[in-house]
Order: sequence, then structure tokens, then C-alpha cells
Amino acid sequence: MAIKAVFLDIDGTLVRFNERHLNDRTRQALEAARARGVALMIVTGRYKDGIGVNADFAFDGYSTANGEYCFMADGELIHMQPMDPADVTAFAKACEESGLSTTITEPDDIYFCGSHEELEKSVRWQSRQDEPGGRVRPWSVVGENPVLQMVVDCDPALDDELLANVPGLESARWSPAFMDVVERGRGKGDAIDAFCERLGITPAECMAVGDGGNDVHMLVHAGLGVAMGQAADSVKAAADVVAPPCDEDGCAWAIEKYVLGQ
Repeated sequence: MAIKAVFLDIDGTLVRFNERHLNDRTRQALEAARARGVALMIVTGRYKDGIGVNADFAFDGYSTANGEYCFMADGELIHMQPMDPADVTAFAKACEESGLSTTITEPDDIYFCGSHEELEKSVRWQSRQDEPGGRVRPWSVVGENPVLQMVVDCDPALDDELLANVPGLESARWSPAFMDVVERGRGKGDAIDAFCERLGITPAECMAVGDGGNDVHMLVHAGLGVAMGQAADSVKAAADVVAPPCDEDGCAWAIEKYVLGQ
């Protein structure tokens, strides 16, 4: 079956970690796919104003907060699914009591809770600390507005402890430095469903490409799931195909092979 839409993770997939710009091979593959009428979608754990790669290439749609905030290139909102308020409150309490730094993503904002010492260790806070107030807020405000995602800076050994009393949430960790927290059973695959409904296609006609634990949800949901070569074994096991690593342009390789037939 011909692929009609491609869903792409950013970090470790479209670009190397800590990079913001597409290389020439990846951009050319995207342009060739678009010329064939294939829809190209970003699916990331990032906040909507922190996508970055859209400065290089205008994708057709964007999904942020690990699948729970999806919009078309013109800004049309097609899907938003906040976390259960009770889960947000319970998890925020666990993070506060453990003295951890946590990033809170709302539909139109992102902010940080935690001690100064813990925030100093956060790569997300470091990238935004020069903004007014450093975006640091007290734990008491968490949950006043809908929350799409929570990311906590902690060692993987703490995941089970933090989630022990919040059965509605689960870890979608893709880095040893921090844990993405999502509603149990939800994730990036929700973005595929939302965009498919908008475009009038089916998940079977889609390809998803990613490298992290938070990508598994979409890799198993798409008709063709492609794991990057540097991905963990658990991610590779969830995919239909393993591409070369990001350093070897694995994302471009997947588009060239399975979309362009090269």
C-alpha cells in the first residue's frame, strides 16, 4: 500500500540531538516526498513554540506534547487531550515531595517547578532561564489550567516510585536524564489518528519514524514503523524496520526507500 503520510520524531530522527537544522539529504528527501503528494507531520514531545526544525522546512502538521496537541500548518487545531486533573495533582505532589525539577506543558504555555539547585540541572530550564521570571512558578499553580504533559528530571530508578500512586500515568522515557509522563495508553499514536481523520486516510497508509521510548506508541500504530539504528532494543522490537542511525541519515534513508522507492 502506498504511503500517504509520514510521521516524524525530531531529536535523534530528523536531526541529531542538540541540533536544530535539517541536513541537505533529509531536506531533499522531504521535498521529494511532498512533490509526490505525501503529507509530512512532526510528532514530538516538545512544546509547540520549541519545534525548531520548522524554520528549515514547513511541514503539513505538527503534534506536540507527545501526541496530545495537534495542529495543521495554518494553525488549525485538530486534537487536544489534557491529562486528568487528578493525575496531574497527584504526580505534581510526588515530584514536589521528592525535591525534583518538573516541566509543565499547557496548551499555550510552559513553565518549571522545583528548587533552584534542581532547575540548574534541567536542560529545558537552561534553554529558557533568560525569559522573564525564568518561567519558574510555585507548585501551587500546577493544574489551574489544562496540562498536556509533565517532564521530570530524574534518574530512571525513580520512575516506578514517582508513578506508584498515579496508576493513570506512565513513563514514555527517551532519555536517561528525564522522564516524559503521559496518560496510560496514550501517546504519539493519537496524533496519527487525529491527522488521519483530518486527511481522510488510515493509519495503514502511514509511516512513522522515531528512536525513543516515547515513539513506540506511534511505531506500532502506523502501517510501517521505522526505528532509527541507534534506538534501544525495545524500540527496535516495536518497529517493522530498523533504519541506519541518525548520524548516517537514517530518516532520509527511510523516506527514500519506502516513500520514494529508491
